[in-house]
Amino acid sequence: MIYRAVIGVLLVLALLLTANEKYLEARARGAAESDTFGVGSASAGPIQRTMESGAPELVRSGRASIARTGPFVPHRVRMRRDVNLLRDPETGAPPAEPVSFVPAGISAQAIAASGDWYLLDTSLTRGWALRDTVEEP
Repeated sequence: MIYRAVIGVLLVLALLLTANEKYLEARARGAAESDTFGVGSASAGPIQRTMESGAPELVRSGRASIARTGPFVPHRVRMRRDVNLLRDPETGAPPAEPVSFVPAGISAQAIAASGDWYLLDTSLTRGWALRDTVEEP
């Protein structure tokens, strides 16, 4: 008899948590649709971050213009040539430990980016390599 009461309470708790999650999702969706980022009137839409063609828009900052890209997304890459992974994203950095050599053709996970460098994880070792040493999908 007690186990039936416990199962009933857990069922009610699961239903309440599901309903709460759906409510929070709807509330966040509504807030995102009506958000104006504090600019203009309440009827203004959100700021456009990319052009209609899907290309990143150019943002002028002083004399230089840079392409605005989104945040880095980890992805799979394949080594174009033999590489020695480094501890830091600079050419004079010491090699990664315990293994730094990665032969051409090995796939790895690019888990971070810094300038022209990727932090690669090969499942055996982790280290930095230049972007031009990898093939991207």
